[in-house]
Amino acid sequence: MPVLERIYECARRRQMRFVPVVWAGRSSDRHVALARDAALQDGHGLALRVRILEVVPSVQLKWGGYLAPRVDDIVRAGIDVDLLIDLEYLKPDFELSAADLAPMLQDLIEAGPWRAVVLLGTSVPATMGSIREGTMGSLPRREWQLWLELGKCDLQRTPCFGDYAVQHPHPPQEGGGPGMRANIRYTCHGSTLIARGTGWVAQEGNAQYALLCKQLVDSGDFAGATYSWGDSLIDQCSRGVMEPGAQDMWRGAGTSHHIEFVTNQLRQRLIER
Repeated sequence: MPVLERIYECARRRQMRFVPVVWAGRSSDRHVALARDAALQDGHGLALRVRILEVVPSVQLKWGGYLAPRVDDIVRAGIDVDLLIDLEYLKPDFELSAADLAPMLQDLIEAGPWRAVVLLGTSVPATMGSIREGTMGSLPRREWQLWLELGKCDLQRTPCFGDYAVQHPHPPQEGGGPGMRANIRYTCHGSTLIARGTGWVAQEGNAQYALLCKQLVDSGDFAGATYSWGDSLIDQCSRGVMEPGAQDMWRGAGTSHHIEFVTNQLRQRLIER
């Protein structure tokens, strides 16, 4: 049995309401067939992921022609299709404005009868080397600002917002890789706070996470112990109520806070409208 088919089977047993994803221009015919069969079996639709900054169709073909072979087959099968427009990692030195992005998005929006259109990306790098050891720094949430600016553009349809939480698009090495410093990532309105430890975490141990938690609690941006599961962990660890775990615990805590924070941001946008 193909690995992907096995994953779908396991997800069904756990009653996960998943949407299979295929990559425009990269997924094999076999991959597409497995995803299409899963979408037909479960009835939750299928998502088409487009790496918009990595794949650029010719001027004559445009996005509609580039996606047509995949989209037409899926739509003919009676499957609802979501479009995932993936910016992936937005490098600090890469200039991208909403005005530059809007024409490409419009072309993509017109390329198919999408159930949902989502724009996602992240400003979180693969490593935190830009933040000096033993300090607290911040990284601008460029993906959030870009999405806000797109709301002012004359688009036929404004995409939904998506991101990679507090993680780079490519998963980290097991255990964080050689030389990784302890760090906790904490999402704020326009930036991500980074509390970074000193020394290789494999040598220094997990004790320094207690200090990083205390720094976040005292930063003025801490949302409170009851805000999310992740905030509760940070609060308890800062007060010495619980022993600090390894990096995966704090990546989970940051993700928990991020999901709650961004959900509230989007909810507030709806209220303001």
